[in-house]
Amino acid sequence: MIPSRRKELTLTGEMNGLLDYMEMV
Repeated sequence: MIPSRRKELTLTGEMNGLLDYMEMV
């Protein structure tokens, strides 16, 4: 398990979720 990579994926996921949320609203 690579914490840094997992953190990166989580960060990317959060950014994508934020963009989707802004598009919906």
